[in-house]
Amino acid sequence: MLVDKPIKTIDEEFSVMSQHGDDTELSHFSLAEISKSTEDFSKDKKLGQGGFGPVYMGVLDDGRKIAVKKLLKTSRQGVYEFKNELQFIAKLQHRNLVKLLGYCNEGDERMLIYEHMPNKSLDYLIFDKIRSLTLDWSDRFHIIHGIVRGLLYLHHDSRFKIVHRDLKASNILGYMSPEYAVNGTFSEKSDVFSFGVLELEIVSGKTNRGFSREEKDEDNLLAHAWRLYEEGMALDLLSEHMRESCVESEVLRSILLAEIIFKSYAKSNLLIIP
Repeated sequence: MLVDKPIKTIDEEFSVMSQHGDDTELSHFSLAEISKSTEDFSKDKKLGQGGFGPVYMGVLDDGRKIAVKKLLKTSRQGVYEFKNELQFIAKLQHRNLVKLLGYCNEGDERMLIYEHMPNKSLDYLIFDKIRSLTLDWSDRFHIIHGIVRGLLYLHHDSRFKIVHRDLKASNILGYMSPEYAVNGTFSEKSDVFSFGVLELEIVSGKTNRGFSREEKDEDNLLAHAWRLYEEGMALDLLSEHMRESCVESEVLRSILLAEIIFKSYAKSNLLIIP
């Protein structure tokens, strides 16, 4: 005989887990509280759009600034799965990862509440002609190292084996790996592929999306960077102000690493990547 079990709310699930010594240290935020903090999810408060939904900036009554990731309502994720994801993310602690503060779950609304990073996303800096001048080569190389440390933690050093799945300049952290585009699957290799694209964007200050140089028959940043590297003109990938501050060996290593990533990815997945 089958007996339907009563469905617990997320708060009840957390209460049960806390009784068993599994303390998530996450706060529950009401929908009213989050709506107020974001001015009813005002367009002016929107920070960006991730692969799983929009992100808004909010200010709580106590003055704390938060980033609210509003998960898409089209998700089929249930309460139990959402609770598990929260438990999962809450256990991740690393200086290169944004800290999860809590959650909101009311009706069909599911949100993740993170600490707010005041310097905005990476794309805000590297793709703007004026703002990009604030980042010299040492800044960019430091950012690349930070992303590597964060990925290394997710893939190998955390208690879990985690795939980021949405690594891009506007998230830092869409670069869709061929593996996902063809098969709809994610893996560590997908993250590494995305990192390779992102690394070249940080180095060059150019976006891979929509990149084209018809005179050289190059339709992506990857091919452009590798041609310059092979012709001994790697520094031409950098803007003039960055060439003055760069360490040439670091630039060459960065381009070579990206190329190794793409060639290794193509070989292991039997895909042709320019």
